[in-house]
Amino acid sequence: MISELALPEQLRLAITRKTLEVSYQPVVRLADNKCVGVESLLRWRLYGQEISPEIFIGVAEQHRLMGPLTDLVLHKSLDDLACVLSADRSFRVSINVGSDDLRSVRFLDVLAQALKWTGVHASQVGIEATERGFMHPDATRSVIAALRWAGHPVYIDDFGTGYSCLSYLGTFHVDALKLDKAFVNPVENAHASCVVAPHIIAMAHDLGMEIVAEGIESAAQAEYLLRKGVQYGQGWHFAKAMPVAELIPWLEQHVQSEKRAERRRRGSSPRLQLLRAQ
Repeated sequence: MISELALPEQLRLAITRKTLEVSYQPVVRLADNKCVGVESLLRWRLYGQEISPEIFIGVAEQHRLMGPLTDLVLHKSLDDLACVLSADRSFRVSINVGSDDLRSVRFLDVLAQALKWTGVHASQVGIEATERGFMHPDATRSVIAALRWAGHPVYIDDFGTGYSCLSYLGTFHVDALKLDKAFVNPVENAHASCVVAPHIIAMAHDLGMEIVAEGIESAAQAEYLLRKGVQYGQGWHFAKAMPVAELIPWLEQHVQSEKRAERRRRGSSPRLQLLRAQ
């Protein structure tokens, strides 16, 4: 068993040696099942044991390692996905950012330098921040404005699980809310918490924000959310988080599946059926 006392030093070493890995979870447009991007998710194995992100992110926050950790995810993501992002300018990757980097322009400077020679556009790199990151609204508001001015879309992650930014939401200009899976899971049932999702969705619509639903596990959930006006989704119903070696062939296969589905839709159009009948 790994000692908790050893974790901070082990994490510093892993960051320095770049031994942490990044997996990518596809984000799908619910209206047509098109993959529009991915979220970068950090993974850490220590002595053959998977360390939960909840544990090592907590360690990083306590020991001021979130900045180096976020930088590592950014650079690995750009290295892994530069070809995909360059080939499709509508494709995005989103990076999770800690609360410290929402109170200064440090990460914005890192972003600008990282993108300089890649050919990747700023609009293709989204920034995800949890509600906890909005606990210092005055400082955060100016940094979010700077990120968006530079061209980066900004998302509020795990929306509905915190309280810090609810009263300030109308004053934060962000691009999308990510609906936490806790509100997605009950939508097929008569569970009391299922009434929360429509209210959050309506609020996002009123504020002109798009919505990404997390943790979608069934076609019924995806259909329900689409009917309610949710534009995007991610979860095991579409694909699990995967390393880049698996992601690239998955994307290729997904594009082929889209093309076949489009041909079927065209083939089943009423006009074409009438022509065939003649």
